[in-house]
Amino acid sequence: MKLGLGLGLNRAGNISAMNRYVYLLDKYPNAVQAISSRLLSTTYIGQCLRVRRSSDNTELDIGFVDNYMDYVSMATFVGAGNGFVVKRYDQSGNGKHMVQSNAAEQPIIISGGVLQIFNIWVCDVYNGTKALLSPSVVSAYPFSAFMVAADAGGVGFLCGGSEDTSSNFINYGHGINYGGTGSILREVDGATARSVTAGAAIPNTMRQASYIHIDATNKRTTIDGAIATSNLFSGSCFPVDNSCIGAIYRPVPIYGGGWFAEYIVYASNKSSDEAAISVIQKDYFGTPLSP
Repeated sequence: MKLGLGLGLNRAGNISAMNRYVYLLDKYPNAVQAISSRLLSTTYIGQCLRVRRSSDNTELDIGFVDNYMDYVSMATFVGAGNGFVVKRYDQSGNGKHMVQSNAAEQPIIISGGVLQIFNIWVCDVYNGTKALLSPSVVSAYPFSAFMVAADAGGVGFLCGGSEDTSSNFINYGHGINYGGTGSILREVDGATARSVTAGAAIPNTMRQASYIHIDATNKRTTIDGAIATSNLFSGSCFPVDNSCIGAIYRPVPIYGGGWFAEYIVYASNKSSDEAAISVIQKDYFGTPLSP
């Protein structure tokens, strides 16, 4: 779905407690990276994203209005052309911003003057050749991640981290509606890939998933509350050099595709908070959500 200028977005229908907005990082702090279209903390005073307009390649930082991305100012700035996401700002305070300097790989957020909307949410769209990157945000087990995204056209959405040396192929991946599964947690140590999955794919649907890397052996993932665990892993997905939205950006990138909303990473085992964090994300975004 797309909206042009002059059409407002009514998000209240997907928020069960609009007057009790939950700042996720206030309730569950100490994330090592927090990328979102909404404001996650009462102490964060930075921007949401940086957009580049196609008319003259000028860039502008976009902040928040009413705890959500200021899409009105963004659309006014871009005008009748296209708008591309250059940077997604890290709200954790660690400066792990997601960036793409290559214009050809920047996801689009406004096309022909029209905001890119999934249901009621303004999203940057990844079409299988787009990705944002940051330096690695985790360096050891345990670590946990929580994501809200939608696939597009049967191509699942991917986030992850990888090691840059072409001979090693060490990486981890987090997917939604990827490879016929609802969620997939995947690790690669050299030539060996292992994964644990939860639920079945529901194409063209925005969903919430969690990924808990407890140690080199034990992993768990959830999709819309459905849980899967595994203790069949061995080896390690470390070291990794980068973190990525839209792909696993190893020397030969594995791209996903779809609509991005939120990705939060903790350098800890969040199994005990997994259900509560998932509920906060699901409650706000209304997942599972059709276009």
